[in-house]
Amino acid sequence: MESPEHERRNIEEYFRLESPEDDEIVRSEKIATEAIYGHRHDVWDLEAKSGRWWIVTNPTNLYRHDDFPSMEIVLSFHIGLMARLAARSAREPTASDEQQDRTPAAWRKFAQAAQAIDTADEAEEFQAVGMRCREALVKFARDAAASERLAVDGSDLKKGDFVGWSQIIVNAAASGQNNKALRVYLKTTAKTTWDFVAALTHDDDATRHDAEIALSATETVLAAFSDALVRFERGAPDRCPTCESYRVVSDFRPDIGDAGGYVTLCANCGWEDGAEDKA
Repeated sequence: MESPEHERRNIEEYFRLESPEDDEIVRSEKIATEAIYGHRHDVWDLEAKSGRWWIVTNPTNLYRHDDFPSMEIVLSFHIGLMARLAARSAREPTASDEQQDRTPAAWRKFAQAAQAIDTADEAEEFQAVGMRCREALVKFARDAAASERLAVDGSDLKKGDFVGWSQIIVNAAASGQNNKALRVYLKTTAKTTWDFVAALTHDDDATRHDAEIALSATETVLAAFSDALVRFERGAPDRCPTCESYRVVSDFRPDIGDAGGYVTLCANCGWEDGAEDKA
């Protein structure tokens, strides 16, 4: 089976993060891809100085060959394990890694709000969920605006002015006549969500339904704005200009610049665009 270089790089980087520093990779090979209930799982066979490992994706985890002698066994175990974890963390963000990578701190605050609602019983606890949602929105706007690629000027805005920050982010990330409808949607959604979340924090009669709506609205804003940032930062069409495939992805390269950068590439034909911050 084909083992695309950008996928191999991500798998090997994951293994290095999970293994001792002195471990050394000998080889890695993708041996299977299966779609289970709409979720694609890749199975990699990786050999290192420490032994042979299975690495299964979506979400990614690794297992020793000694514990799971066949690909079918490790894949079945992985799917079962991930299903149990998903049941326990049904409140976790549904956003992709690519979306969350842009502003991880904001998504972490959103996850805290999602967890808080599970133990909330009283009005003040539902108000606290609104406060956490508000913190997530503010953190997102500040971190997104700080992106050097976006290059926005908010010197006249207060740090907590989410609506103001969201507008200049939208104007920068979705400029042009073709994006007029997108700008209207993002700005309107950001404003109405902020107003609702802010009202919840002061509502002495807040209910679980109110907190659920605030949580859902906040995730919608974070996901939509994250998608807009990904689209802007790629600086390339969602369709490959060479083979017209829609399998265009962003691949993070740690060796680009001081802090790494993203390269846009086609997982189908290998076409590769420029990278962020190559200098």
